[in-house]
Amino acid sequence: MSSSPPPLPRCPPCVLFNCPKRCEFEFNRRLLCAGHFEQLSRSSAPPPPVPAPSPAASVRTPEISFAVGT
Repeated sequence: MSSSPPPLPRCPPCVLFNCPKRCEFEFNRRLLCAGHFEQLSRSSAPPPPVPAPSPAASVRTPEISFAVGT
């Protein structure tokens, strides 16, 4: 005789964006489906470094002199 596993407790739906999927994980005390958990738990990649300006690309501003009248 084989015994079946006990039924899983009912889990409410994912709390993000009215997602209809059932929750599978808890993240920061929020119940999330697997897809949203993966999105939120994935560490974001750092932004790419800003390239150094090349001398040809720099813009020179003209010098402005003001004459003060007396």
